[in-house]
Amino acid sequence: MRRDTPAEPWLSFLNDLDAEIKGITELHCVGGFAVVQAYGLERATADIDVIAVVPGSSSSGLMDLAGKESKLRRKHGIYLDVVTVATTPTDYASRLIPL
Repeated sequence: MRRDTPAEPWLSFLNDLDAEIKGITELHCVGGFAVVQAYGLERATADIDVIAVVPGSSSSGLMDLAGKESKLRRKHGIYLDVVTVATTPTDYASRLIPL
């Protein structure tokens, strides 16, 4: 059962990240976080795997704010991990589900 909003601690982490981001930014997520959100499973991971950041120019700033060595990770135990080696299905963006 898909959740309409992320469970804790992800919700607080994403809310704090949102408060820090300048401008509109999309994160296209895969991996454990996406599976937990899509199927309502228990927390299985401490990162949010991101295959795309829109706009792309926001990616390095996001790592400063929410990457593995960030203040947000120390606070919430969660971090963003931009996946650099992944094969996505053609037209995967048409199947994205907003949170």
